[in-house]
Amino acid sequence: LKVYMQIELKLREFNKDKDLKTINNWYSDWSMSELPQWFLPETGYIVDGVCAAFMYKTDSKVAYMENVISNPKAPHEVRAIALKMIGNQIFKKAEELGFKAVLGWSKNKSVTKQSESNNLKVSKFEYAVIVKLLGDK
Repeated sequence: LKVYMQIELKLREFNKDKDLKTINNWYSDWSMSELPQWFLPETGYIVDGVCAAFMYKTDSKVAYMENVISNPKAPHEVRAIALKMIGNQIFKKAEELGFKAVLGWSKNKSVTKQSESNNLKVSKFEYAVIVKLLGDK
């Protein structure tokens, strides 16, 4: 739980039944396609009113952080803090499950810039490949 600009940021597990409508409203607000419930994995996190992201597990030692979405009406600074909170939680969960890396894809320059400022490795192509190697200090 963090407080920023008198806004309480509460990180919790994503509940598909309760939260899907919220994130689909955010997708619509960003002029993006809404997601069906079956598209989302079991592991996901949300900061109420701000953003959400999900961890897709593979049969390798690599997990993916995808379907990162934010509320465009939330202040940019609040979104940045909340996304970092969610990312760190996904990295922690992935490491607990034995994954060696978490990958993500983004074409959004703001996401890649924030990833670099959070010491993640970013390889820039048409889409940026964002990697967090787990266990590296």
